[in-house]
Amino acid sequence: MYKAIAAALSLSAIFAASPASAVVVGFSPSAQTAGPSDTISLDLTVSGLGDGAAPSVGGFDFDILYDPSALTFDGYALGTDLGDEGLFEQLDFSFGDLGGGLIDLASTSVLLDFDLDLLQGSSIVLATLDFTVDVLALGASTSVSVDTFDPFLLLSDGFGQDLAVTAFNGATIRNPNPNVVSAPSGIALFALGLLGLGLTRRQKA
Repeated sequence: MYKAIAAALSLSAIFAASPASAVVVGFSPSAQTAGPSDTISLDLTVSGLGDGAAPSVGGFDFDILYDPSALTFDGYALGTDLGDEGLFEQLDFSFGDLGGGLIDLASTSVLLDFDLDLLQGSSIVLATLDFTVDVLALGASTSVSVDTFDPFLLLSDGFGQDLAVTAFNGATIRNPNPNVVSAPSGIALFALGLLGLGLTRRQKA
């Protein structure tokens, strides 16, 4: 009897000591290249869910920051991991583009926690945001991120309880500079130059 109790206590201590899953909010892709007049799409994602590590997501309210001098916000579409919006399984409370490089995205699922568990995996897409690149000089970059100082920032589970987020990761859009030669390419050009110089000397000899 005492051995069984001791074993149970040992197991509970092991589970209590196990590190909690890292719930991360970010964008996919986290980095991409684009130039003026190019259109880009970014998925706002949550990872580290499922498998009993963390409950499913039932709602969110995020402000998204971007540079309006570099990008134009074209619109958004909610993901289906909180339910089908057309079937009123998910209610969109977003205000969209508020101007000045601020986008408000908010949605709540009306599905039961059990249904959300079946619907969602370890990583889900909350929304997809579309932008057009306006002004981005060669070699320059701009970013899109979640406003972590937003007092109304919220990520909740199917019961409406707050989910602790370990990290918020932004996305970077870069306009590559074609005139910049990478280190391996520079070494190759230097080697070719030496080879050409050697051949020239042989011909003269």
